[in-house]
Amino acid sequence: MSSDTQTMAQAGPYEAVIGMEVHAELLTESKMFCACSAEFGGEPNTRCCPVCLGLPGSLPVANRKAVEFVVKAASALNCRINRATFFHRKNYFYPDLPKAYQVTQYGDTPIGIHGWIQIETPEGGVKRIGIRRVHLEEDTGKLMHVSPLTSEVDYNRSGVPLMEIVTEHDPRAGFDQINTAAEAREYLVQLRAILTCLGVCDGKMEEGSLRCEPNISVRPAGSATYGTRTELKNLNSFRAVFRGIEYEVRRQIETITSGGKVVHETRRWDDENGVTATMRGKELEQEYRYFPEPDLLPFTFEESYIEAVRGGLPAAFKAATSWTGDVAMSGECFRNAVSRYARTTATQASTAHAVFMESALWLENLLVNASGMLPATMPAVTMAKYGTYFAWDMLRKNISTKTQASTTDTFLRFMMRANSAATT
Repeated sequence: MSSDTQTMAQAGPYEAVIGMEVHAELLTESKMFCACSAEFGGEPNTRCCPVCLGLPGSLPVANRKAVEFVVKAASALNCRINRATFFHRKNYFYPDLPKAYQVTQYGDTPIGIHGWIQIETPEGGVKRIGIRRVHLEEDTGKLMHVSPLTSEVDYNRSGVPLMEIVTEHDPRAGFDQINTAAEAREYLVQLRAILTCLGVCDGKMEEGSLRCEPNISVRPAGSATYGTRTELKNLNSFRAVFRGIEYEVRRQIETITSGGKVVHETRRWDDENGVTATMRGKELEQEYRYFPEPDLLPFTFEESYIEAVRGGLPAAFKAATSWTGDVAMSGECFRNAVSRYARTTATQASTAHAVFMESALWLENLLVNASGMLPATMPAVTMAKYGTYFAWDMLRKNISTKTQASTTDTFLRFMMRANSAATT
């Protein structure tokens, strides 16, 4: 297989169409429909109750803070908020789903619809990616495969509030599709920055707090007909998203050009071997037998409530959306995220903000002095964005940026990795 999918899709007879489904666990103290702790980890099956285990006779009560977080995120993502919404049951059976159905939202009545995120392409252009819906649901438990024939399940995660953000696969007028692995990764970077800035999700992909499921198809370049799509399940790093999509696009193109047929299925990403593999056939929508959740009442949003949530958005979330390079705005966004992430005191947050500002100025100076040494393919805005993200991530992990990035060489190596899709 060739190694440059982007060139292949543009110069050859095929183009990729990529839809992104992103699941973000919300930073609430309790679960979506019960009072159990939503904190990550713990001894297996110790943070459960009859409600999140789906035992007979138990009744759910919706988490008000989770609803507020989704309204907040949807507003920041430029969505229209549905004034009336309700939950559905999505019926399917997996061992990590104790009720044999998931409480979710379906159809035209999720909390947020018709939003967008603006991203920068590797060529220096701009795309406005349409968001189809932002909805609220509950997470599943976690399967642990201890041997080829044995799996164990931990239900601590079952019922944790989960926000799903889905892009438009067929964009509205004035909006764009995601067509390359680099654009998909950039979309996820932008989305994660917005959600962590808002304080609705901690963005810890290594813990599963933010997971991505790309839906990928290829078609003849310029065709209005979509090809058969496959879904890559639960990718939990920027690197996995980039490499998984690149491989899957190549695989589908080679399948078609060799006379084969792409199968509508769910596949997993094998990071060690750099390939995708079949998990199961993809269910059709009607197989889920959606119907309104009978144990939860519909709810409506007053206009005053929506305006109050929008009014509470940090001004700096716009910096996370467009990455204009404004140091002060990025600093405010960073301070908000640090305060929520670490539950720091005001003094600790101010100290972190001061270190960030110093680091941001250092990075800005470095970019000016080292611009001739960086890859020519990396636009200036991308350099500034990844530099800011570097400082942010180092501080988020309670690591001194000045220590970690004390030399030009250290930062240049980071930028080279970012440009070659090796960021994690």
